[in-house]
Amino acid sequence: MNQIDREEFVTCVQAAECLDVSVSTVKRMCDQQTLDCARTSGGHRRISMQSISRWLAVQKSQDSDFSERSFEHSSLDHSPLDTDLTLNRLLSGGMADLKGFLNYLQAEGWSIPRVLDEILLNALKECRCKCDFEEIPPYSMNQCIAALRDLIGYLLLTQGTPTSHAPIAVGGCVGPSRNDVESSAIALGLGAIGCRATSIGSRVDPGDIAAAAARHDAKIVWMNCSHVVDAEELQRFAQDLSGGLSESHLMLLTGGGSCQINRRCLPCDLACDSIVELTEFVTHRVLRNSSPLIGGATQFRAA
Repeated sequence: MNQIDREEFVTCVQAAECLDVSVSTVKRMCDQQTLDCARTSGGHRRISMQSISRWLAVQKSQDSDFSERSFEHSSLDHSPLDTDLTLNRLLSGGMADLKGFLNYLQAEGWSIPRVLDEILLNALKECRCKCDFEEIPPYSMNQCIAALRDLIGYLLLTQGTPTSHAPIAVGGCVGPSRNDVESSAIALGLGAIGCRATSIGSRVDPGDIAAAAARHDAKIVWMNCSHVVDAEELQRFAQDLSGGLSESHLMLLTGGGSCQINRRCLPCDLACDSIVELTEFVTHRVLRNSSPLIGGATQFRAA
């Protein structure tokens, strides 16, 4: 957790750093009166440090209450692959419950890429589907995305720090959506197998990804196209990124499965929708001589 000056009131950005959550989550917590805040003359929020400290203390207490044993008993009635159950957890906003669930999966030997593929991103797909068919209100998507961002941040904190010699990976999400959850999940998955991975965000241009790869001296470059629905646009994005990279880069393309296009023909080293498949590919091509991996990817550790 980043340390900030212990003033009586802090900005939303500082509060987000202190709580290890997104700025949008801080604002939602203020609206729900979970955090105490005041307004400046310009209308900006200032968060009470006392309420932040109080929330952290409660959160720590709740986390300790959700042991692996509680989920071991619940698993007798519900499979971890129950997507509706995971989605309900995401929409309920109970982060302690979700973290306990992840700790249970860790104890069962699940890797981060598998958790992302089969649990978290499956729940995101289910939420999109339910919103499209008006089974749940549209704002549920924002709730789901906010919860997933918080969980990805939590899992990032539980990972070990890659070595200075670890291969660097950068990427981002193209298309119209401001949602970069898939790209952040890729960064998390690559970090779990020992890469130094960074997502540059959403609504980026392929040229921005290529420039970031050059700036960071990255070996692995990914582009997420989950929000691209036009085949010609997908082809153009892939060609633009490929043109900005050298042959030494490992170019990975994710998403775009809904486009009517044979992704095998795209100018990339791998095109897939699975983070497990992506991390296994990177392990084989880049990390083959690194330390042994568990189940195809390093297991995440409970905080």
